[in-house]
Amino acid sequence: MQQALKGTVLLQVDVTKNSPQDVALLKHLQVLGLPTILFFNAEGQEQPERRVTGFMDAAAFSAHLRDWQA
Repeated sequence: MQQALKGTVLLQVDVTKNSPQDVALLKHLQVLGLPTILFFNAEGQEQPERRVTGFMDAAAFSAHLRDWQA
């Protein structure tokens, strides 16, 4: 999986406090459930077909990465 994510900038946001800023960010990104993983291209545009919402085990996530990198 590390190889599949090589060259990727990873950001993690903690929204568990549910602050006004958290709520605004979730609304802006249209995140309805946690956990959610979003993928953006080099221009900063989200790639919605790559979005993952909810838990995904390592094997499924690895397959998800392979599917869109092929």
